[in-house]
Parts: sequence; structure tokens; C-alpha cells
Amino acid sequence: MRILVAFDGTDGAREALAVADEIAAPSEGELVVCWVLNPRVDAADVVAATTAEAMVQVVAEAQSSIEDALTDLEAGAVIRVESVERGEDVAEHLARVAADEEATLLAIASRRASGLRGLMGSVAQEVLRLSPCPVVVVRPAER
Repeated sequence: MRILVAFDGTDGAREALAVADEIAAPSEGELVVCWVLNPRVDAADVVAATTAEAMVQVVAEAQSSIEDALTDLEAGAVIRVESVERGEDVAEHLARVAADEEATLLAIASRRASGLRGLMGSVAQEVLRLSPCPVVVVRPAER
């Protein structure tokens, strides 16, 4: 079993990672933890000479955050920190990574932002629509 976990460093993403680990551990499944960055947004507040240099800092911080979140988990994990492609959004990128990785499940946190009667954020809704595999949506404090 290979589970793609959408990660962004939030408490909700950590919850989704823990749920994915609980699902994967009994079968010695693999977690692919993916933090999708948008250079225009995620590097905007970083002081650097170029956007590319700013992204190097942002990617390093994202990798460190994922590694920290993985310390107490049982399943083996692959860390991927990627940037959205031109014209692509986070949900599209996650769906593409799920397909490329042949994921059997995609785990994502919901921020309870808007839509679906306030239960899911827009990225989670779009992932549900685009994902090539089943999706587990983990709400904050659900566990």
C-alpha cells in the first residue's frame, strides 16, 4: 500500500499524516509525504536575491518540518517537496503526484473553511474531485 499524504505543516496536516500512518503501518505500507509549494505565494515573504534562492530556503524549511512530523511514525516514508507547475494549482499537482506514485490512497486535512456546508476547504474539495485514488479527509481534532 502506498499512501500519498498532502502536507503543509499545519496541525491538520500532522493529523492526516498520523491517520495515514495508522492505515499503512499494519501492512508495512509506504507514505509519500508531499508538500506542494507555490513560488508566488510561499516565497513572497522570504528575503533573498531571487525567487529561486527564496525557494531553496522554503523547500529546506518544508523538508525539515516533514522530517520533524515523521519522527514518531511507524510507516516508511518518502519526502517530496515540490512546486506547482505553470498553470497548475495545488489540488491538480497532488492528483498528478498520486497518479505518478501509483498511490492507493490520498490523505489530506480539511481546514473546515468553506463549501460542503463548511466541512471542507477548497483544496480538499478539489482533491476529492481530481484524485485518481480514494481520498481520506481528516478533519481537525477528528482523532
